[in-house]
Amino acid sequence: MKKYSKYLYFAFIALMIISCEPTDNIINNISTSSKFLMAYKEPNTLALTTLPEKTNLYTDIYSEINGSSLTSPVTRMVGFYSYYFVFRANEYKIDVLNKSDFKLIQTMDFSAEKKKPLSICFPNVTDAYIIFEKDSSVMLYDIVNFKPARSIIAGRYPTSIAAYGNQIYLTNQLDNTVSVIDSRTHKVEQTIQVHNAPTFVDFTPDGTKAVVISLGAGKIDSTQAKTAALASFIDVSTRLVIKTKQIGTGAIVPANQYPQAFTITNRNIAVIATKDYVFRLETKFGDMISLANRGSFSSVGYNFQSDEVMMIKKDTKNTTLIIADPLSISQKSSYIISSNITSILPI
Repeated sequence: MKKYSKYLYFAFIALMIISCEPTDNIINNISTSSKFLMAYKEPNTLALTTLPEKTNLYTDIYSEINGSSLTSPVTRMVGFYSYYFVFRANEYKIDVLNKSDFKLIQTMDFSAEKKKPLSICFPNVTDAYIIFEKDSSVMLYDIVNFKPARSIIAGRYPTSIAAYGNQIYLTNQLDNTVSVIDSRTHKVEQTIQVHNAPTFVDFTPDGTKAVVISLGAGKIDSTQAKTAALASFIDVSTRLVIKTKQIGTGAIVPANQYPQAFTITNRNIAVIATKDYVFRLETKFGDMISLANRGSFSSVGYNFQSDEVMMIKKDTKNTTLIIADPLSISQKSSYIISSNITSILPI
């Protein structure tokens, strides 16, 4: 397991978020019962639910435990160490809940600067690094005393951040670069040039490589000619791009792929969802890519507790939560779900 960086999290963000509510029908059962935090909008609630039973242990555990309601939708949830970090980006806040009893410990409030928190990573048990929407800074946050420690200037429009040990990588989408921060110095130690529009980053299970998923040119700026969506493999020891792999197979043209979600399992398999397909990319050597599924998948995530891939698929009739094998990415079970959930976190 990745040191510190493989904290359990599975979140669906912004308009791509899709959901599960108590009246949905199970398509195929899963073999063991699992608990999930499920954040809803309209009204804004945080339910504690079991699958496959679909039993709500709490309809709104946030309000029932803390005596107050969520005042905006949850946009992301991350579990790390003793805490759940509950993002409310529209109010520029992250609520910190105790894992043992779901009590609100602290609220990280960025409203004075009007910074919308986008993502977070943890190189150790005392520090969090936070990126914000359409911002060029990374905030180092002390999660012992729960206060900001410093701001670090990175590149333009950071979109993803991940940590392994003391190395923190973040994608700068508008600069076509990856910034490398060392948690011992809290500084950007190197900037690595990568393919157009880097949007996602994660580490291989052994921490020797960072994998960056780039959209390619022409996906954000429609005036540009389209280029291939690409996976770049960065050697963490040398900070050099050692391999690239186009995202596509056979007749599926890489230039037409628009990556929307990405994760790496503990089996050295990257799962890349584009608008129309899910690809399986072997990350040990980076040589083999194959088609895992077809359809519009807006979100993918890896559940480290159950060693399963979770994917959200949406078509004209249904939205479906799919549980998949972490090696083959073949479907194990699925649920028809609805559109009112903004974030899901297996616990």
